[in-house]
Amino acid sequence: MVYECASPVIRDAIDLAYLTAQRPSDVLRMRWDHIKDGSLCVEQGKTKSRLQINIVGEFAALLDRIKTRGIVGMTILADPKGQALKQYGYFRSQFKIARDKAEKRAAELGIPFTRFQFRDLRAKSA
Repeated sequence: MVYECASPVIRDAIDLAYLTAQRPSDVLRMRWDHIKDGSLCVEQGKTKSRLQINIVGEFAALLDRIKTRGIVGMTILADPKGQALKQYGYFRSQFKIARDKAEKRAAELGIPFTRFQFRDLRAKSA
């Protein structure tokens, strides 16, 4: 339900986190120039592990969707002005707005809702 209430940028962030199974900080640091030969090369911030994620299927469709929006910055995820998303500021406020809307909608529909943080999405992609 949070996904339905989210702005396009937050939807893209949710999809990117889910499809790549990376930590939020690593998702926000992903750049277009990290894409080489049909793969996204990621160096994880916490462990310094290097990964190569093939760009196929839903992941390829996601990247195409982001490009067609027309506002493309250096990072894959960018705010409406093309600036890189940071964990605080636009990203955090927009995610909170979507989560609050979803919680309100769930209450109206009588559906139980558990508040969660963006980082909790990583466990879902495993």
